[in-house]
Amino acid sequence: MKLLTFALLSLLIALPAVSRAQSYVFGYGGFDSGLATDFTEINSLSLDFENGVLYGAGLGRVSSLIGGSRFEFEGLRSHSDLESAALNGMTINGIGGEMTVTAGMFNFLKQFPLMGTMTYLGGGIGYSQVETEFGATSNSSDAVAYQVIVGAELPLGQKFQLFTQYKFLGIGETDFGAAGNMDGFTSHNFIVGLKYCF
Repeated sequence: MKLLTFALLSLLIALPAVSRAQSYVFGYGGFDSGLATDFTEINSLSLDFENGVLYGAGLGRVSSLIGGSRFEFEGLRSHSDLESAALNGMTINGIGGEMTVTAGMFNFLKQFPLMGTMTYLGGGIGYSQVETEFGATSNSSDAVAYQVIVGAELPLGQKFQLFTQYKFLGIGETDFGAAGNMDGFTSHNFIVGLKYCF
């Protein structure tokens, strides 16, 4: 419900600034890497995760603002399995787990035409839900999310465009109550997607 509220508020803020603009929808998939975090309140429990999957979809509008820019709302989801865990610097064997992040993001992107393609740079801020499962223990908490985006797209006819992106995604500190607080973490994400303009 909170993600839906955030999405509606984001669109209400963005639409007046991008009236008379082209709309589009998009979807993508890819992988994330470099995800690691700590439970600092539980004897410095450190967690490292394997490369995971990332997928998402959204809608946006292209505007002439600042010489060509975009406003987007994006929903994304990532999933990574636990690779290793260490308690006070000592490796813990035989522990399994996973983490899932679901987020709603409001993005602003600046466009730069380049040699028949459209490149863009920007970022976003939003709201996320972090879910963890280690053995028989499951936890869930909310956190602020942010990202930096660099991308390029190639037209496939008049309506469709193929795009690729690098996302630097960050999640703020999460509070799991009695289980402790998990430090904020970041990940590197590489995706390929398709956009439809209307």
